[in-house]
Amino acid sequence: MSKAPKQVALAQYSTEPFSDLNLAAIFKFDETNPRRLSARESGWLEFKQSFSWANKAEYAKTIAAFANSRGGYIVFGVRDRPREIIGTEISRWENTDPRDISEFLNQSLGVEIEWEGHIVSVLDVQLVVVYVREARKKPVIAAQSHKGVLTEGEIYYRYRGRSQKIRYADLQNLLEEQRRNEQANWLKLFRQIAKSGIENIALIDLVSGQGNGPGSKFFIDQETLPQLKFIREGHFVEHNGAPAIRLIGDASTIPQTFIQPERKVLAFRNIHLPDIIEAFLKKTPVENPLQFIRQLCFESTAYLPLYYFANLANLDSTDRIRELIKSVQSTSTSRKKILDRLDSTDDLSLPIPKGNHQTAGKLRLEKLGMLLREELTANIEVSDIKSTLEAIRCLQSDQTNENYLNPILLSWFNQHYTLSGHADLFRRAICHLDRIKYRN
Repeated sequence: MSKAPKQVALAQYSTEPFSDLNLAAIFKFDETNPRRLSARESGWLEFKQSFSWANKAEYAKTIAAFANSRGGYIVFGVRDRPREIIGTEISRWENTDPRDISEFLNQSLGVEIEWEGHIVSVLDVQLVVVYVREARKKPVIAAQSHKGVLTEGEIYYRYRGRSQKIRYADLQNLLEEQRRNEQANWLKLFRQIAKSGIENIALIDLVSGQGNGPGSKFFIDQETLPQLKFIREGHFVEHNGAPAIRLIGDASTIPQTFIQPERKVLAFRNIHLPDIIEAFLKKTPVENPLQFIRQLCFESTAYLPLYYFANLANLDSTDRIRELIKSVQSTSTSRKKILDRLDSTDDLSLPIPKGNHQTAGKLRLEKLGMLLREELTANIEVSDIKSTLEAIRCLQSDQTNENYLNPILLSWFNQHYTLSGHADLFRRAICHLDRIKYRN
């Protein structure tokens, strides 16, 4: 007697999650009932009767379990017992901002979760199908507790239709697999570099558009970046000046005969202190300023740029900023200190030194004069950092040229922030500039 076939992950059928082949594996119907599904909940499949954002913690737990396993699908619009297609109220899905979903996942799970959501028409009803990709970096750990569903510090895993705390043996295997994958990825990258020749290799950050090549740097404008086309090796043709990148590897097409996707959502990357300071100093028009503001409530310091991102988000009063900060579920002391800043004048300025003979005052006055004459450069001695940062806090709004000062501050941040012992002074100088320029 032959053994029963071992259950395999759906990704083995097709690498494109919404291909006809994969969707057909989900929507297998019982021969005796044309509306009843024969597919059962499994390690890669979960059915929900309806979608409601009020159940977001429950969804996050399932998503974390899929991410820690091999990825999987949540299908909204299927009755549990029996498993019949009934459809779901599509307006609830359409009225839920995908940014809110990604942001909740980022805050609750602490890492970037890659997911896609589509509206799918099956028979005469519409369903919502959400696909969660396997996490690139495991384990995904709950970063916050939420309503008795999520518990901070727990790791969830998918077991035959259930999302629950991972078992010790599975966690051990997961960590070992992650270590092997990381080693394999490094070896693959090194082989590719060796094959192409290190003098022919350039690295580009597809988020920022910044790149480094042999002996030089280059930058692709962020408006152009989304238009770049990846072309399979051996088929490099550029028409009518359209931007293109040569991709070493294979490319494949995606069949679209089964569904008509309504939208595809890309998860936000995690945001941390360097991202916040860099975006402010570069005056980057970030697409998700609300996420930057919320992230301030989870940092170890409350002295980070705030009003610049509030302007980008069209929060035109401190009352509106305060409402947003209060809505963030964070136990960090930074959240309270930010609220204190909003309730005060938030004045971080320092007085201009008088004509006395104190060394510290003289140095600050000297650096202030150099700032006003725009004589300071990115090259600075560590011994001069303290007096210069204090001099910046003497500047008024009409004395500040961001096009001159911000690149210099960014250079100092990259070179000296973690080494000079003046990190707090640096943050307060940045906050002073943020306040005098962007607090209305």
